[in-house]
Amino acid sequence: VSGKYFLVAGAGGAARAAAFVGKRLGFKLLYWNRTPEKLQDLVESFGGDVIESLDSLTADQREGLRVVYSSLPAAAEFTVPEELLSSKGKDLVLFDANYKPFNTKMIGDGVEAGCTVIRGSEMFWWQGVKQSG
Repeated sequence: VSGKYFLVAGAGGAARAAAFVGKRLGFKLLYWNRTPEKLQDLVESFGGDVIESLDSLTADQREGLRVVYSSLPAAAEFTVPEELLSSKGKDLVLFDANYKPFNTKMIGDGVEAGCTVIRGSEMFWWQGVKQSG
């Protein structure tokens, strides 16, 4: 995944776990949060860059973006800009940690654009499988 980007939206514990995985897989990390100051710990721990918005991605970041992980509350209605979704299609993985509602704004937009989506309910299911195994 050299040269590819993994965007983490959020700054809490789930975002920290996602940043750990993204780094371990070899992605370049990008972070976004409504309160950017809360991202400093993630940058110091895992490296990467804070972005002001998804609209502010550089051409290289847009081209290399492969994963968007959101740990933001569903009520935030976080999503990826439509032109980015439509240009990436199945090459973009959208992972939303929310399990309720089943289709958050980002997941619904991603399904419509043909992106690969992972819902929070799937994450919880796999956590249960791993813990019981």
